Amino acid sequence: LKLAEQLMETKPDSALHILQNLPPNHYSSESNRALYGLLLFEVLDKLDRPLQPDSLIDYSINYYQLKNDNLQLAKSYYYKGRQYKSKYRNDEAALQFIKSLDLIQDTKNFNLLGKIYSDMGDIYSYQRDYAKAIAKYKSALIYFKNSRDNASVNYIILSIGRTYRLIKMYTGIIRSEEH
Repeated sequence: LKLAEQLMETKPDSALHILQNLPPNHYSSESNRALYGLLLFEVLDKLDRPLQPDSLIDYSINYYQLKNDNLQLAKSYYYKGRQYKSKYRNDEAALQFIKSLDLIQDTKNFNLLGKIYSDMGDIYSYQRDYAKAIAKYKSALIYFKNSRDNASVNYIILSIGRTYRLIKMYTGIIRSEEH
């Protein structure tokens, strides 16, 4: 598990390979089983693969709740939210993101904070609440800048620009319908 965790950023394919060859029932320790579920969801998300099975992330959430491990619990809620978001269950996703934010709002985990705000911006954008989407994206931008994650900074700038374009398109449609 430690090796998979170390490879997560630089070689996510290798991390996934390690995790797939160590099934969760292999672990007798509850802490290792919870970490396995969290790491698997993290690497699947990083590789843009389906986040499943539910039972793994649910186990991680339950374990980290019992242990009062706010950072790991926040990550678990985040990935549960990403799972819901990928299935367009936006209300449930937003609830998981809010739970995650509540746990880490006062930390310096800027990258996770940026990801949460970015995903919340996406949800508001899907719902055509563009003002709230832009506000969330701008918060994400600040956190990504603080984390020095230049790729995410660029993606957020694109999301902000796309949202402004949607505002213009949407208001243009309304104006043309009024005439």
